[in-house]
Amino acid sequence: MIRKDPQYQPGGLLRISDFLPTDYCQDLCSAGQAGPAGPAGFVTGSGTRHDDRVRKTTSVAVPDHLIDVFSEKLQGIHEMLASKFRLELGGWESPQVLSYGRGGHFSVHQDNGDVAAYPSYVRERVLSVVLFLNSPSAALRDGMYGGGTLTFFSVSRGVTALDCRIPVVGECGSLVVFPSHWHHCVTPVQHGIRWTLVTWIARAKQNEGGALSSDLVPPPQSSIILPSGSNT
Repeated sequence: MIRKDPQYQPGGLLRISDFLPTDYCQDLCSAGQAGPAGPAGFVTGSGTRHDDRVRKTTSVAVPDHLIDVFSEKLQGIHEMLASKFRLELGGWESPQVLSYGRGGHFSVHQDNGDVAAYPSYVRERVLSVVLFLNSPSAALRDGMYGGGTLTFFSVSRGVTALDCRIPVVGECGSLVVFPSHWHHCVTPVQHGIRWTLVTWIARAKQNEGGALSSDLVPPPQSSIILPSGSNT
C-alpha cells in the first residue's frame, strides 16, 4: 500500500489480479522469444540513449493480434481509470513487450516530465500501465524469474536520498496502473527472464471544437530516467 504522501495523491496505485489469462500471457512470452528484439533505451533532454548501467532491458516485437487483445481489454477499463485517478484520459501509446534477462534492471526514474526538451508524448503521459506476463519465484523454476521487482519510492522536495521503498509483486496476468510521475525502478533480475507488457496513457487533448480527443499518441521510445541530482 502506498503511504499517504503528497506525491501519491490522489488516486493511489491500482492493481487488478487476473486481468488477462495465463494462456494469453504465455503466448506473448513465446512470441517474444521468437520475434525481433533490440535494446530498450531511455529518453533524456538531449534524445534517446542506451546505457546498460541505467537500463538493461530488451524490447521485443510480437504479432499485432496479440497486442490487440490487450488494447481491447484496456479500452474496457478506460472510463474506470479516468474515474479512479480523477483524470480526463486520452489514448495510449503502442504497447511494448519487454524482457529482462539476468542482470536486467531499470534505475530509478519517472515515466513523464514537464521539460520542454522532452518529446510531447512523454510530457503528456499521466498513467503508466504494466501487465505482468510471468510470475516471480525465489527458487529456480521454468518460466519464472527472481528479483526484477517493481519498486516505488517516496521522494520529497529537499530530500536528497530516495527512501520509503514500496515493492509491488506482480503475478502472471495481473495489471498495475500508477501515475506516471511516480519515482520507480525495476531491481536487477537474479535468475530467469522477467516478461511484461507496458504502455502509457496520455491526458485527453482538446480539438478545435473544444471536445476531448482520445487519439493514440505517437509510439513510445522509452521511459525517461530521473536526472542525476534531481529530487523532485
